[in-house]
Amino acid sequence: QGKGHNGAVRPFRLLGPDHLGALALTVGLAAAAAALARRDARGRATLAVRALLALGLVALLAAELGTAAREGWLTWTTLLPLELCDAALLLALLVLWRQPRWAAELLWFWAGAGTLPALLTPDVGEGFPSLWFVAFFGLHGLVVATAVLAVFGLGLRPRPGAARRAFVLTLAWAALAGLANLALGTNFMYLRHKPAAPTLLDQLGPWPLYLVTSAAL
Repeated sequence: QGKGHNGAVRPFRLLGPDHLGALALTVGLAAAAAALARRDARGRATLAVRALLALGLVALLAAELGTAAREGWLTWTTLLPLELCDAALLLALLVLWRQPRWAAELLWFWAGAGTLPALLTPDVGEGFPSLWFVAFFGLHGLVVATAVLAVFGLGLRPRPGAARRAFVLTLAWAALAGLANLALGTNFMYLRHKPAAPTLLDQLGPWPLYLVTSAAL
């Protein structure tokens, strides 16, 4: 838990020192990983960077799920990777492991259109050093760093038509998440309502208008 001087949980503050520090670390990690890989995309140092990013993703995910299990709120629905950021995390692991170009292309757009905005206006209630703060910014930051590494370090740049293909796949993923929401009463991809915390979605109109404006944007 993120504790203040009085022992209370320290709430997250948008663009506060914790938030800005996490953003700076993400930018620095992404730039360093890409710069190192550009020197030798198949060298040992690049292989080590890929392994460390993958290990970080797996370790943070395991810590988050383990804590959820101990606290008693881990259910099978929370394991469904229907949030766009969760799907991007799985794509990031695949890119770090096998480097398929199609996955790198989709990761580039999903990290840029989904994970990066989540970093800028996160749906997180506690500040550093709360586990939830560390897990949220760690997982999202490593996904963005992997996307930057893939495109600018490993040379897996999007091919012609990649944006159109990513848009169609995103609509298909949203349709799948919407069906799951109807069946399970969940709110994957914030299709049923906006998050409680202030986010960029607040600037895109009420429900269901923000779904249309998000897609257009």
